[in-house]
Amino acid sequence: HHQRLGAAQFRLLHALRGGAALTQACDRTLAACPDTRPKEFQPWVANWAVLGWFWLERPGAGSGPMS
Repeated sequence: HHQRLGAAQFRLLHALRGGAALTQACDRTLAACPDTRPKEFQPWVANWAVLGWFWLERPGAGSGPMS
């Protein structure tokens, strides 16, 4: 699924992909994108979870949901 992301959404996902905890990723995004409101994060993350953009990685498992 492809979805156009805003700058703040991209920064949040990039920070999470880099290993930041959710709170750290949110803090980094707010610092970089001061026009972003914290209440925007919850719907973004909920939508991404529904789309299957997040999964739990288990030790010894592959690198994605289809591994």
